[in-house]
Parts: sequence; structure tokens; C-alpha cells
Amino acid sequence: MASHPGLAIIQTMVTQSGPGSAALAASWADTYNLTNVHVWGDTTNYMNINFTSQFGGYYPSTMIIDADTMTMTAFQQAGITTLASAIDEITSAEHPCAEY
Repeated sequence: MASHPGLAIIQTMVTQSGPGSAALAASWADTYNLTNVHVWGDTTNYMNINFTSQFGGYYPSTMIIDADTMTMTAFQQAGITTLASAIDEITSAEHPCAEY
């Protein structure tokens, strides 16, 4: 991420039955040594209610959201590797979101 200042990867944590917590997020980040990823506990279940539920509400799900407009630009019912090409497109110099 150092080569793309201003770009952030954020992982929000929820449980199978509802909202997550700060403790869950901290445990996940610690377990997987996530030093370049922000891990947040979605304590209001916002991501599920406003994004994931539109596609069936299954986990894990990976979304790319334009933070300027809060619109989803890509979605996949699986881990981040399934959206690697979409992430590469965003980080390319020609992409409008690649201005850092």
C-alpha cells in the first residue's frame, strides 16, 4: 500500500447472526497479522443492511466501494482474490480513482 498513498483496504467484521465488535476486529487482525489492512467491527451491521443484503447477504463477500459516492463498483461472494483484477484496475495510473 505504500506505493499508493491515500488508498486503503478496509475489512469490516460481522458475525453470522449480526453486527460485529471491536474485539472481533482486533482478534481477526491479530490472528492474521493484518498490518496493511484496516479491520473494523461493523457494530451497526451497516455493510450487510446497505450492501451485502442486496446480493443475498452471504459471507464472505468482497465489495469495492467508491468512498466519494458510497456506491458499489464491484461485488463478489468470496474472498478478495476474486476481485484482484478490479483492484488492479483501480490502482492503475489511467483509472480516475488512482489519483493519490
